[in-house]
Amino acid sequence: ETPPTSPVIPDADGQPIPPIALFGQNFHFGESSSTKNLLTGNYKIVWTGPMCPNLGKAWKRLGKMEKLMSERIDTKWRMKKKFKEQDRHFVGLGCDNIKMNRAVRNVMSDLSGLKKLVKDLSDQFDEYEGSKVFKDKRVLENKLVNERNGKEF
Repeated sequence: ETPPTSPVIPDADGQPIPPIALFGQNFHFGESSSTKNLLTGNYKIVWTGPMCPNLGKAWKRLGKMEKLMSERIDTKWRMKKKFKEQDRHFVGLGCDNIKMNRAVRNVMSDLSGLKKLVKDLSDQFDEYEGSKVFKDKRVLENKLVNERNGKEF
């Protein structure tokens, strides 16, 4: 079943506006404010184009989307501002990012050197502890401890 024809309504540029809904045979929605009299006896509505079933919900969703987008833009702006403030703070302290980076890397290098030194000393101590000299030293220490204990009692 094809929808009944309706008069062509042009927009400001002269382009025809497609009808949204047709009631009965010759009434186009929006042509008259006295729709009560015209709709009497017209029980059949024919949709001829896309129409949002609930404009209120669509308006609310649009408002929520607008709010979310503005919050996102505000958040990006606040983050940029915060980073600029931190940069100014470090520059105000006399800190340069390149110099700070170099200093941190130098400290890390020194720390790795200290770790290597401690490991080497630990390895040398382990070698010394396993040697015959260390065992002889331990025997002497035990004898001295026994002599002291014997003198005390």
